[in-house]
Amino acid sequence: MTADPCAGTFRAFLGRARDARVLELGGTSLERWAAHGRASAYRTLPEDDLDGWSGHADGTFDLVASWMAVQRTRNLARLLGTVHHHLRPAGRLVLAVPHPLATAAAGDGPPAYFREGERKAGGELVRHRTMASYLNELSLCGFQLVELSEGGSGGLPTGLVLRCRRAGVSV
Repeated sequence: MTADPCAGTFRAFLGRARDARVLELGGTSLERWAAHGRASAYRTLPEDDLDGWSGHADGTFDLVASWMAVQRTRNLARLLGTVHHHLRPAGRLVLAVPHPLATAAAGDGPPAYFREGERKAGGELVRHRTMASYLNELSLCGFQLVELSEGGSGGLPTGLVLRCRRAGVSV
């Protein structure tokens, strides 16, 4: 993880690793955290596999986390539905994504905020989604938002960190 202003919030939202079964989506930045925190298991799903992942056994993980990767997936609802299925009841989901205002700026600024889709942001291809899209997809896929943080350094926010828990059955 870089020295991004959201990194500290992301780490705080993760909570404790002790005895947790952890899945990291799209990276390996949590491997050391999981090992030092005595997680009972740590797995990573490479970013290239996010769109096609079908998961493991039902209720396999206590925590699923992703640092700046899920904004690249084509079908967020599919990914979140799969995550929901593979989290234990009341399991945690922590996501950090570029703030929607930052990805909107990559598509001609505020007028492009409500036009969702692929854009170049920070030199990489991302899928711009509005704040409402992220929150609605999480809710529709069976997650309850516990906490949200917007981070940046002077001016507009650059990152969005969401801490959720697996609620009941997805609708």
